[in-house]
Amino acid sequence: MLEIQPHNFKYVVLVQISENRGQGGRAEMTSHWEDCDACISEIFWNDSLTCTCIALAMRTS
Repeated sequence: MLEIQPHNFKYVVLVQISENRGQGGRAEMTSHWEDCDACISEIFWNDSLTCTCIALAMRTS
């Protein structure tokens, strides 16, 4: 995000933190974007919590 920051991009960042009780989980994402838009996701988990972060960058003309 720091690399594209000065070039008229807007960001949407979604973060979900939940208690890890050994439950299963599934995440899926599909996007049909302009070539200049970007999306990245990251998942972190340990014995007590699960954290999912999705960051979207969209050019605003």
